[in-house]
Amino acid sequence: MQKKWMNYILVTVLIGAFIWTIYSNLFQQKSSSHQPIAIGSHGIEIAEEDHSETTVLPELNEIEIDTHEEESVHDHHQESPIDSHSDYGHEGHTHELNTTEVIDVSNQAPQFITKTLDGETVQLSDFLGKKVILNFWTTWCPPCQEEVPELQKFYEESMNDEEVVLLGLNITNDDLGIDVIREFREYYGITYPILLDEKREITNSYEILTIPTTYIIDENGNLDKQVIGPLTNEMLHELIDN
Repeated sequence: MQKKWMNYILVTVLIGAFIWTIYSNLFQQKSSSHQPIAIGSHGIEIAEEDHSETTVLPELNEIEIDTHEEESVHDHHQESPIDSHSDYGHEGHTHELNTTEVIDVSNQAPQFITKTLDGETVQLSDFLGKKVILNFWTTWCPPCQEEVPELQKFYEESMNDEEVVLLGLNITNDDLGIDVIREFREYYGITYPILLDEKREITNSYEILTIPTTYIIDENGNLDKQVIGPLTNEMLHELIDN
């Protein structure tokens, strides 16, 4: 009789373990497919179940901006609205001019929703099925200033390619204000979309440590390349074509 009860208990435990395994797997799949959405701009509201608090990353070191007049490196006849010289560093990690590093990555791209400089609402999922070039920058960053004409040239050459999207994501929370960003756009003749990260959630979700940093996102919404440093038109074409 005691042996019979032991068999019942053993069977019950095995059944319970089996049910728990199935439940755990289903819950894990649901959790992994549900990715939090970073909100870049004020005034954007999404359903609570679509947004969860993310781990707060360490703040970047305090930005020191020394402004002074200089001759523009570009052939412009008017003075640039931004003549700042600074590095965007984290724990001693600063970016040197004219150095670029390309890193292979394979993670899912963090989702986000934000507004453009013109007030349009944009979210990353809008571009599924296309390759996305997501460029993080600020107006006061010298390598960003160096890179902008190259990005614009690439955009003009590729604007009719429906399979490629170029997005300039301004780290607005760390920049000098919307008016300065607009002046910067006008000065450099930027026509590709400028997205705003006023709350710094997008920048944190992509773990940006130096600027400019650019991510190449594939058609399935996965990160493909991380580029640290300024890009050229030729480099962009090579990265997209590979």
